[in-house]
Amino acid sequence: IGGHGDYAMSIRMLPDASGYYVFDHHGVVLAFGAAVWYGDPKTDGWQFVAGIDGA
Repeated sequence: IGGHGDYAMSIRMLPDASGYYVFDHHGVVLAFGAAVWYGDPKTDGWQFVAGIDGA
């Protein structure tokens, strides 16, 4: 990812895909929450609805 990246974020799913963490480009956790998948994550990719539990 190029540019200054001040607002760049990455989303990492937990190993069991039950939740996620959102990181900024410094690796600081911005938010976390539980993930509710629609369909099969192996075939549907990252299509999920996630509620933010905290920041």
